[in-house]
Amino acid sequence: MSIAHQTEPTVPPHMASADSLHIIPERQESVPRPLLIEFTGSGSEYFRIWIVNLLLTLVTVGLYLPWAKVRRLRYFYSNTLIDSDPLHFHGAPLQMFKGFVIVVVGFALYSVAGEFSPTAGFLAFLVVAALWPVLFRSSMCFRLSNTSWRGLRFAFSGSTKQAYLAWLPLFLPSIALLTLSLLAPAMSDPDPNHKMAWFDSLALGLIVFASIAVVPWLLYRLKYYQHQNYRFSAEATVFTTKLTDYYWTTLKCVGIVLLAYILLGVFVFILSFGFFSMGTKLEELQNNILSLIFFGLLMIALGALLYSLATPYIVARFQNLVWSGTRSEHLQFTSTLGVAPMMALSVKNWLLMLLTLGLYWPYAKVAMTRLRLESVQLASTADPAQWTAASSLAQGSAMGDASGDFFGFDVGL
Repeated sequence: MSIAHQTEPTVPPHMASADSLHIIPERQESVPRPLLIEFTGSGSEYFRIWIVNLLLTLVTVGLYLPWAKVRRLRYFYSNTLIDSDPLHFHGAPLQMFKGFVIVVVGFALYSVAGEFSPTAGFLAFLVVAALWPVLFRSSMCFRLSNTSWRGLRFAFSGSTKQAYLAWLPLFLPSIALLTLSLLAPAMSDPDPNHKMAWFDSLALGLIVFASIAVVPWLLYRLKYYQHQNYRFSAEATVFTTKLTDYYWTTLKCVGIVLLAYILLGVFVFILSFGFFSMGTKLEELQNNILSLIFFGLLMIALGALLYSLATPYIVARFQNLVWSGTRSEHLQFTSTLGVAPMMALSVKNWLLMLLTLGLYWPYAKVAMTRLRLESVQLASTADPAQWTAASSLAQGSAMGDASGDFFGFDVGL
């Protein structure tokens, strides 16, 4: 008697069999969920921190600067909320003080070397230039590894080799200028009264032009190095902005600045023409001290006004360019910082700082930080509650962070 053939029940591809160890859920398309970025700081709160930092820094002849910086960073970080949870800064003031002392001593030695001889000063400059990419990388590692959100630390994975490649556009004109200075004596005409001035002038002009032309390339390489190497849990950022976009944005910014100065020049011409058309002679204007003072103050005020209008345009355009080109597997940043709000706030801040003799600066800092941070949108296709701490990366040194502050280089937003 034959046994009837039975076919085994098929299991849908999105379901597991009864004896499976894991249930495989049906794959669904993830929908990005916005993670709201807020800044809750207030000018009055930061004013108290700022005034204490300022007084203690003056009393200690600058030695309090690392502690002042930690207090400032902790305030701004703790008031930066992402999805209702704040950032935290864990840097230790004493550790940053050690880095601060090392940088100050190094800069002092560089200054002293220049006093002894130009050669010693030049060699010291070469040492600083050679170490600068290492310090920059160290600064990024230190700042990110001491920043956390929901108990998880950020990290920076950029290598030292990548740091040198990022700074390469800055070194190329310097190397060319050094080469020219070494070759100039050998390529000069034997007659000491007839040197090849045309060659030197042409080469120097080309180097100056190249130095200006590589600035957008340098800024792009630095931002690429930063935004390509941010790490948080298993998220690794990539930078999708193109070099051509950087050059185009730079050209537009240069055009805005040139337009601002052209307008200033036209205004000065019209004002001067008005003075002389009324019969005022140049000698009379020079002898009229009040007129000169008024004219000078007017030029300063107009220059500050143009600066407060041109700078916001540059900041807004580059912030939108950089952060809208930053993403990871599950995260996408978008920056929509408007030029008009930036200009309006900048003019307001400058006017109030002038009227208060600088005391409004903490309020201006808070207002500008709020505008810039809250113009950045963050969306995630993954549940942040599922993120876990990734393997720790090199934490870097506080000396790199101190050197960034000492030379005025901002590694932040």
